[in-house]
Amino acid sequence: MQVEPVDFVGMTARRLADMHARCRCSGGADLWAQLREWVALAKKVSFPDGSEKAEKLKRLDPFPRFENELNALEDRLPSSKNSNGAALLEARSGVDRRALELLLEIRFCHLDLLSGNIMYSEEAGDVVFIDFEYANSCCIGFDIANHYNAVPESCLILENKFDAEMYFPSGVQQRHWFQAYLEARGIPADEELLGGLLRVVLEFSLFAELRWVIWSVVQAGHSPVDFDYLDYGVMRFEEGYMKYKAWCEAGGRP
Repeated sequence: MQVEPVDFVGMTARRLADMHARCRCSGGADLWAQLREWVALAKKVSFPDGSEKAEKLKRLDPFPRFENELNALEDRLPSSKNSNGAALLEARSGVDRRALELLLEIRFCHLDLLSGNIMYSEEAGDVVFIDFEYANSCCIGFDIANHYNAVPESCLILENKFDAEMYFPSGVQQRHWFQAYLEARGIPADEELLGGLLRVVLEFSLFAELRWVIWSVVQAGHSPVDFDYLDYGVMRFEEGYMKYKAWCEAGGRP
């Protein structure tokens, strides 16, 4: 999350704000339904007894654990269970209600904004996004949370180390990001609202992380790519999802 000498944090936030402002979709796949489809595919994945992959899948112990987590998230995040967030708004008040209201906005979302999908042009002094394979129409909270979750993942690619404590955006970095995003959208913000956004977007991070964990199991069973998807899935569940869940329960990122 670099801010100097080039402010990539603000630059990326403004570019995403521009995309969210310009692009609206009336259709798109239901993310929850899509994830349920991935769960169905993941349930069919198996490996020979005693193999290394079988042991890793056993350690991940995906079912029914993933389904239980998913059910809990459907209650906590915008879904058909709560009228796509309407009931969640009614249950909140003050700045957290305003923060949630902003993050519930339905727009065209990238949903895979890790560093490798953000291209910087020194000549233009700006960034562009590539690889819209997982793009969809959904709440912007999912897109922003996924971008935050992608920072530890990007550091894994660059440094071969996944460390959410070290690399997940700090409060200062998130405030800087949200300030740039909201300014670009013409939305006034103060410190109180920024604090609310930090608390609420962390809840969206749970869905974003579990999505990639389930994806990793599907890929382990079907992808021809020479990559240890199960090791990746174990890492993102134990060191990503479970950590973000603990942060949510504690009231925010330490």
